[in-house]
Amino acid sequence: MDNYTKNITLSGELGSGKSSVASELGRALGFEVISVGAVQRRLAEKHNLDAAAFNKYMETHPELDIECDKMVAELGKGKKRIFDSRLAWHFVKDSYKVYLKVDENIAAKRILGDKKRISERFFALKEAKASIAERRASELLRFKTQYNIMLDNDSNYDLIIHTDKIKPYDTAMLIVFLYINHLTDNYDYPKYYRTVSESFISEAKEYLEINENIS
Repeated sequence: MDNYTKNITLSGELGSGKSSVASELGRALGFEVISVGAVQRRLAEKHNLDAAAFNKYMETHPELDIECDKMVAELGKGKKRIFDSRLAWHFVKDSYKVYLKVDENIAAKRILGDKKRISERFFALKEAKASIAERRASELLRFKTQYNIMLDNDSNYDLIIHTDKIKPYDTAMLIVFLYINHLTDNYDYPKYYRTVSESFISEAKEYLEINENIS
């Protein structure tokens, strides 16, 4: 069991279900979940700003990003952790790097219906889509300026999943299956997924039932 301690970094587009998938992964594997997004949302509330405005604020206050990134890098030295963070793949080098994608309309509907996002309350789909686009542009610019990296470059990641039609639990089970196989010498699976094979889910569940959880 000690072989299965490699950290998982979970990045993705806004509304792709990153936090929900991270929670499911944490429950399944028994790993600690580190959510940088939750920290940033609390900071936004502290400054009385919505998420889009806070991203703009961070463009001129890089010390906030640096503080979060140093925290991630330090936590990444440990094991058995899932990082729900857009940039953790960059700071936790030896990790299984997962990226979630989603159609912009589906993303907007998800965010519109998510009552937990206090700093991201919208009243119309059009408003939610506009905010997503604005935040995305701000993040891409910020990360390129500060770290000279392109967040949406597929070569950054080991696994890319389109979550348009996949539930968070099934997405998590797909990641569990591929994560376990990634740590073996016979890993030979595709990098991109839009659906989840029932056999993958069954094998992941069987593994988890046998071992209770990796921890």
